[in-house]
Amino acid sequence: MGREKQDEPKKRKVANNIKELSAQFLGRENNRTSLLTVTACTVSPDLKRATIFITVLPEEKEKDALGFGKKKTRRITGIPEKKICR
Repeated sequence: MGREKQDEPKKRKVANNIKELSAQFLGRENNRTSLLTVTACTVSPDLKRATIFITVLPEEKEKDALGFGKKKTRRITGIPEKKICR
């Protein structure tokens, strides 16, 4: 079995943990003018980068929600590694 195949379960676990922790964080920090739902997360093969996918309701608030998410990126990246890799 190739190294990449061996790493798949770890990547899925890390992506799922980031998804859950991001959802909790955004739920706490959201100003409640829209509903933000974290729908998915992908991670790079080296686990150094993650992309979080969200949906926003109402759709008219999407631009504001993306701005909010971008402003909070630094705080999200501050989630301790021990929580992500548990």
